[in-house]
Amino acid sequence: MNITDEWVRAVAPNAAAARNGHALSERFDALCVSEDGTLLFGDCQGSGAALYTVWTDLGAPEAPVFHCTCPSRQTPCKHVLGLLYAFCRRPERFRPSPVPLDLAMRRVAAARPRRRARTTERHEEHNRALLQAEGLDVALRMAEALVSEGLGAQDTRKLAELRARNRTLGNYHLPGVQTAFARILRMLAERPPRAERPPPAEHSGTRSAFEELAVFYTLCRQARAYYACKAEHFTDAPSFRAAELYRQDAALETWCGRVWQLTDLARMGQVTRDARLIQLAFVSLDNPASGEMEDTGYWALLGPGETALSVTQTLRPRQALAHIREEDSCFGVVCAPALYRYPLGLRVRWDEFSLEEPMPEDYTVLISMAEPLGTPVKRLREALRDPLSPCLTSRRNALSGALPVIARLDALETAAGQLWLRSGDARVRLADAPDAPCRLLPLLYSPAHTAAFLLLRAHPDGEIRAEILSLVSPDGITRVGG
Repeated sequence: MNITDEWVRAVAPNAAAARNGHALSERFDALCVSEDGTLLFGDCQGSGAALYTVWTDLGAPEAPVFHCTCPSRQTPCKHVLGLLYAFCRRPERFRPSPVPLDLAMRRVAAARPRRRARTTERHEEHNRALLQAEGLDVALRMAEALVSEGLGAQDTRKLAELRARNRTLGNYHLPGVQTAFARILRMLAERPPRAERPPPAEHSGTRSAFEELAVFYTLCRQARAYYACKAEHFTDAPSFRAAELYRQDAALETWCGRVWQLTDLARMGQVTRDARLIQLAFVSLDNPASGEMEDTGYWALLGPGETALSVTQTLRPRQALAHIREEDSCFGVVCAPALYRYPLGLRVRWDEFSLEEPMPEDYTVLISMAEPLGTPVKRLREALRDPLSPCLTSRRNALSGALPVIARLDALETAAGQLWLRSGDARVRLADAPDAPCRLLPLLYSPAHTAAFLLLRAHPDGEIRAEILSLVSPDGITRVGG
């Protein structure tokens, strides 16, 4: 098994245990590896005079067993993490050795509950997939009921009945499906009278309730087939069927609301080492469909060859609005030893990190990431032609449907009482940022601002508009919205 720093940090119960384990990696008196290479063991000096016997069984890499004679209740404890760090950094220190009899007996005893736990876990995953497939049947029947009765026939009473049925999806581990259907019901409840509706614009960013329902029905059918197949194969891997289906499977699990653990992402190889990030904006919005506050941080990765933009997202109940922390808005450079990427999209997460003061060259890197505005505008229009585009189907986020961009900024212009952003040959009208009117921009803008972080989105009239959240100059970042 290939043991890496990222893997050790992923199995650690918390960042403090990982740090303490790293410091203990040099305090082992004897380090051994079994002849078959599946068992690491050694003695570690503890806080007292006695040595702790530490061992790790990697016979089943998907379910490693950790053991230490110390009194700690953490699993793995810092001594086990120190053993793993020692093997990760200097495997030559481990000498091949027969397994001592007492350790072999402990290993056999520990394997029995491990096998039972693995079997229980597989049965739980099997039952969970069956339950999710059943819940998707419920969602499909709700969508079919809407179509058969007619969207225009849904009055207040019928919508209330559908909301009550939609709440039952919470029993099927499908929070994403529940939120998507709640969004459709909200669109039907808020729909203006037919005489007051504007004519539909081609490829506008705002779908009708019928278009939303069609996408919802298609994704539910695909997800239902996926979870039925997953239950049949008794596995929890998102790509269990074939490698070429990985992207589709991960997208379906994400849309259905799967909560990805760091161990999942590490096992899938979604880890970047020694990442440096700088925050461009922080936005906290209310999502009525999910009933949650959504805190979104927009970040630029400063390392060479990295994807320029990333997003962090935290969901919190509305009651917790008062607990938004000041440090959620970050003005330093985050240095993360391990940056975990979620499947598809831009979302990332890290556990352990340190902060540095931004350097002038960091802002130079940011400006070098800026692209002419015409390129992302074209990219968004192409995405709008695809009704199943991830840009539009990820409806759990209140800011979904918006394309984040670092764009070159040549000038801000005023025409017919409207403010426009000019970049090369392209010109885009500015819309209000989530919490800042765009009319304030001229007060903040200066010719030194040569790049801007903005959200592009298509409005109901089909026009692409931009919401500027930050202005970038060689001297720093000026936050406009968020």
